[in-house]
Amino acid sequence: MKKGYLSKITALCMVLFLAACTTSEKQVGFSDAGTLYNTLPQGNTLFFLGYSNRKMDRREEEALCLYRAALQAVQFIAVQGSFVLEKEEGRGINYGESVSIQFDDNPVPEIARMLKPVSHFRNDRGSMVVYAFENFQYPQFYLEVPVNKKPPEWINSPPDVPGFITGVGVAERRSRLSDSLEAADRAALGALIERISLEIQTNQIVYSSKYGVISSRRTSSRAEAEIRGFYICSRYIDKRYFYSLAVCPGRRQEE
Repeated sequence: MKKGYLSKITALCMVLFLAACTTSEKQVGFSDAGTLYNTLPQGNTLFFLGYSNRKMDRREEEALCLYRAALQAVQFIAVQGSFVLEKEEGRGINYGESVSIQFDDNPVPEIARMLKPVSHFRNDRGSMVVYAFENFQYPQFYLEVPVNKKPPEWINSPPDVPGFITGVGVAERRSRLSDSLEAADRAALGALIERISLEIQTNQIVYSSKYGVISSRRTSSRAEAEIRGFYICSRYIDKRYFYSLAVCPGRRQEE
């Protein structure tokens, strides 16, 4: 995290908190949580899911929801990311994965003022709000996403959407709702980056011990890409995992 970023977030949250105190008076439809996870575009309107953990003042949750939705909208415009995966065979499970991103967050306050709340869910764990981002040109695509409680097919394999790259992110359920959703979204971004540009390096590693020589193969994969139009169009939750389905316009390099 860059220097001064945390204080910047704190100050911005205070500004958005004051804005949320006024927007909370508007009529916002309360929904079942499952219906909020479908954020497919509708015409020229995009939808971003904001979320917050439980706060003493419930209005503060709205401020954080607005802030996180605005962050997603800014990342949608452009995000630079890298994906690193390391896996070592021969010594049991030794697995590492990381996704790092960079983007200009300066437009967040301006974008936050443009978002309109359309649906709201609240329980004892926190709040979720879907915000509409209107009049934004985005390539049209069709994707059937069920809104019932049955697991969608895409959690097992990214769907084929002509003209788009798709990626599925999976994260284990964590103690806090916001951490679970954010981890799944970031994993979905990593999946897109991996499909766009991927380098795979395999090294042979030899370990010596009194019992002999043990050989192991370490595979390191690294991908970097700038993604425009990174968009989470659906999410799903089961008892153990959070899933996010991401799309972006374009084709893989090998195609």
